[in-house]
Amino acid sequence: MEKLPKRLEMILELAPLLNKFMPEDIGVTIVNRKEVIAYYSGEKLVLKNIKGETTKKGDPIGRKWAINKAMKNKERIVTEVDGTVAGTPYIAVSNPILNDEGEVIGGITISQPIDKKEELLKISKELLDAAEIVNNQVEGIFIEADKMIKTGEDLDDISGRTEAKVKNTDGIIAAIEKVSDQIKIIGMNASIEAARVGKEGRGFAVVAEETQGLASKSTSLTLEVKETLNEICDDVIELNNVVEEINKASNEQADIIEEIYAQIQNLVVLGDKLVKMGEKLS
Repeated sequence: MEKLPKRLEMILELAPLLNKFMPEDIGVTIVNRKEVIAYYSGEKLVLKNIKGETTKKGDPIGRKWAINKAMKNKERIVTEVDGTVAGTPYIAVSNPILNDEGEVIGGITISQPIDKKEELLKISKELLDAAEIVNNQVEGIFIEADKMIKTGEDLDDISGRTEAKVKNTDGIIAAIEKVSDQIKIIGMNASIEAARVGKEGRGFAVVAEETQGLASKSTSLTLEVKETLNEICDDVIELNNVVEEINKASNEQADIIEEIYAQIQNLVVLGDKLVKMGEKLS
């Protein structure tokens, strides 16, 4: 091999030390215009030559290598490579090496694994997916909680109307009791009149007896209806208490769900930011 330009020799001396100064595991490839003159692999990252073998000194420069493009264009080239090339995804930063006259005499590529980036992206996307699923579930719960509140309000309304109707029956019961008392009086008067008439008033006495029986039965039924309505009233009061508890619990649940929903929204935004940050890592 012909004598290397001084600048290339200086870089060759420095190359083995680069891994010691870098916080991340890196690989270093140095080439002249035609071939690899030095390759220092990283612990995880081992680059392959055009034959699919581990890169070594003397290997020809691949036509698709980023260093080839960097030397041709005299510019820095940054390339992200997937895991199919070296077994792990990595970023290659290639720079041409120029002499004092600005002529290309070689190039250097520093390769760094980005498995951490890929792992961060994977975790971020999983987090985002999970957050979106939970977000959809919370939205569903929120809708159901809202329906529960509406149902509670409807029950409260129905309970209130039922209670009002039960109270309205007080007047009806009082009217029935009054009619029953009047029937009883009519029956008593009829009995007295039948007794006064004597034998000729027997038919009238039968009517009087039936009238008094009807009055007595009416009074008994009125009491039963009254007791039933009182029981309904008690049930309505109990229903009101239950509805009140349901409304209270529903409102508390809605507040909690709303707070959770807000936090999930923040989590979705954070997950999206993490994904974008991971995609920008280079």
